[in-house]
Amino acid sequence: MTAVLVREGLSGTPWNKGLTKLTHPSVAKMALSRSGKRYGPYRSSKPLNLSRSAELAELIGIILGDGSLAPSSRTQRLLISLDSRVQDQVRYTAYLMKNVFEIEPKVVLQKGAHCNRVYIYHNGIAEALGLPLGNKIKNDVGVPRWIKDDDSHLKLCLRGLFETDGSYYEQPHNSTYVLDFKNKCRQLLQDVFDGLVQLGYRPQKGGDYVRLAKKAEVQKFAKEINFRNFSCRIR
Repeated sequence: MTAVLVREGLSGTPWNKGLTKLTHPSVAKMALSRSGKRYGPYRSSKPLNLSRSAELAELIGIILGDGSLAPSSRTQRLLISLDSRVQDQVRYTAYLMKNVFEIEPKVVLQKGAHCNRVYIYHNGIAEALGLPLGNKIKNDVGVPRWIKDDDSHLKLCLRGLFETDGSYYEQPHNSTYVLDFKNKCRQLLQDVFDGLVQLGYRPQKGGDYVRLAKKAEVQKFAKEINFRNFSCRIR
C-alpha cells in the first residue's frame, strides 16, 4: 500500500482521516500526483496536444462565452458554468470536453442556483487552447487566429458564443427580429463583429453588444450556424 502524507490540524488529527479519493477531491488529487494515473476530471501532467478541429473551435466559443481558466494548486482548471434548466446544452458541452481533452468532465449542480458547473483539471490547458488564465475582461480575450482564418471553424465558434452569450427576441412594435451577442470583452466583441462581416452579414455594434437586426439576416444566420435547441434557437 502506498503511504499518503497528511496534514495535521491543531488537534493532531489528520485533515483527511476517513476520507478516500472516491469521497474527497483533494485526496483524489493527492493520489493522482503520486500515481501518475487519470482519475475523474483530474489528469496527470501528460502534455496536451489538441488538434485544431471543428469540435475544438466550437468548444473555444463556449469557453469564451461561459467558461473560465484558472490556476489550481499545481495544475489548471477549465470550468464552464451553464443553465441547469437547459440540460441538452450541459450534456453537449460535457460531450465536447470529453472528446477534445479525452478526460471525463465532472458535472456539478451549484446549490441555490440554476447552474451546472462542468469542469476538468490538467496542466497546460490554457496554453493548449491558446487562451490566457484569469479574468477574461481584464485579459481582453479574443478568438484565436486559426479559427478566424477558416470560415467553417469560425461558424462553429460563433455558434458556441451565441449559444452561451446570445439571445433572440422580436420587437412587436416594428416586427423586427433581433439576434444579440452581449459581452464586456472589447476584443471579443470586435472579433464577433468582424466574423459576421467576414461571413457576409451586416451587424450592428454597440458598447457591449453585436447585433443582427434584419429578419432575413437573422433567419439566414440561424440556418447557417445550425443552432441547437438552446436559448437562442430560432424557429
